[in-house]
Amino acid sequence: LAAAEKDEQPVKITWRLILLGVNGGMGGFMFGYDTGSINGALLQLTGRRSAMVCPGLESHALSNYQQEIVVSSVVLGAFLSSVFAGMLISRFGRQPTILSAAILLALGSAGMGLAT
Repeated sequence: LAAAEKDEQPVKITWRLILLGVNGGMGGFMFGYDTGSINGALLQLTGRRSAMVCPGLESHALSNYQQEIVVSSVVLGAFLSSVFAGMLISRFGRQPTILSAAILLALGSAGMGLAT
């Protein structure tokens, strides 16, 4: 054990290492935030409050099992999207894939913002 400790170099903390850590932390935070935001949608899908129910679901409240399926589908969608994104990155490269994803996100956000 003492011989292994002598060979180890101290880790030099650089700005790049700090940026990588912050970026990874923010990615985890955003994934958790997105997964947690499904709670707001579940309030409308459960049909327990008549003022907050989605149109057309007034008489079809989701059961507990159906609510679990909705929440699980968010995580499954994230997994499948990451696999698909990996294939796109392998084929087209990282920058075009990220740029395309950003454009799709902006278009989707604009569409939701303009929806009535």
